[in-house]
This record gives sequence, structure tokens and C-alpha cells, in this order.
Amino acid sequence: MQGGRRGETLSAMAEMLAQLAGTRGYYATIMPFMPLHQALEVARYYPHARVLMHSAEATLSVPAGGLDSQLQQLCSHHRVRTNAELAAFSRLGNRVEWCRLDDYLLEAAAELITNNRGKYGSHQGIDWMQRIFDGQKKSSVINTAVAAVAKRGEQILGVTIFYRFGETLHARYYGSNYQIDDNDFRYFVLTYYDSLDYVAKNGSCECRLSISALRAKTGSVALSDHQVSSPVFERVQSDAPDPKSVQTSALPC
Repeated sequence: MQGGRRGETLSAMAEMLAQLAGTRGYYATIMPFMPLHQALEVARYYPHARVLMHSAEATLSVPAGGLDSQLQQLCSHHRVRTNAELAAFSRLGNRVEWCRLDDYLLEAAAELITNNRGKYGSHQGIDWMQRIFDGQKKSSVINTAVAAVAKRGEQILGVTIFYRFGETLHARYYGSNYQIDDNDFRYFVLTYYDSLDYVAKNGSCECRLSISALRAKTGSVALSDHQVSSPVFERVQSDAPDPKSVQTSALPC
């Protein structure tokens, strides 16, 4: 929403989230992974909001020529490495398809994303990911999503799910079939390389990658650092408990 009522609307939304925390017995509601300037804007309109800095976010302004143009901006070492990884991906018979998220792909993506999260220590099963997608269907957020899918024949090897907001494409979830783990660089191809061509061809101008994109942040695709923040909408109570001693309610983005 733009215009004179934007501040009023943001304040009302923040107040509703704070009240929701209260009705569920929590101290506050947290909205994770909100861009810094938007989090600060909400905090201006709601006096009981606090902005917590999370970590650096890898953000890339995509040139009109997509990946080829971006490679020209890199040193020879990074160009050679990127081209070698793309060649390895193709040599193994892989291809990338960009797809909207229908029920079939959502089911496959939930399993692959759960695989990836489990590899790095998550104990939340596939049901958790399916609930996330169900919530995105109800809120229509899923309508902004598009998936980069790595396939070999008709078998899905990996998927990165992006969400488009305005002129920016956000990489949010990655999943992989680790039973076929042959070092084909599918993660980098889906999330960093092929996405640049997709952004350039589909009217976007910026790609925001996952907050854990350490290698990207260190120069492989020439990124700048922004910040990810989490606004905390606190309840207003004279007897509010110490936040260190109570739970908070986190809403998935």
C-alpha cells in the first residue's frame, strides 16, 4: 500500500501481530527475513516494535545481459570456476527448467527441501514444509513463487524456490536429492547462475540470495551486502515478563 494511509495500515498490522502473541501466551511476534529498510519503516509507525539484525544478505543487481554480462565483471579465476561448474552440470545430462509451483512440484519440493534441512541439522520433517506451503497457498504468497528445477531425464535432482516482490527475485528454499550426489554443482547452477538469466529475461533487476550464501558474498558473483532483519512486535503490558524467560511466536515468511 502506498499513500497517506500506509503508516496507519502498518501500525494496525503490527498491533494485530502483537495482540496475536498475547492471545497465544507469547511475549512477542517475530517476522523473520524482512529487508532492513522495510523493517525500519514498520518500526517507525509502531512504537513497541524492535528491529533485530540477523546477518548479511547477498544481493546482486543483475545486468541486462544476465549471467554472461555478470561473468565479464569477474576476475579470470572466478570466470573459469563458474564455467567449469556449468560444464560439469551439463556434462552429466542435467538441465534447468523454470516452473510455477503446482501441487505435484510442491510435493516433490517439500521432500527435497526436507532432505537439505535434515542434512544441516534440522529435525523438522516433511509435514513442517508442507504446512509452510499450505499457508502460502492460503495467503496467495505462492502465486509470487517460481522454481528453478534441475532435471536428469524426467527425474528431479534439485530445486530452488524464488519469490518475486516488485523488481526483486528472492531465493528462499533449496532442496536436493542426495541419493544422486555426483558433484554436479546443482545448488550453484540453480541458485546463482541460471537465476541471473531468468531475472534478466523476466523484467526483474535484482536477485537476493540466501543469507547463508557465504561463497557468493566472498566474490564469486560480485555481490554487495545488505542486512536481513526481524521486527519484533511486543505486547504492551505493565507486567510484561522478561523476554529472555518466555517464548516468542515466529511467523514463517
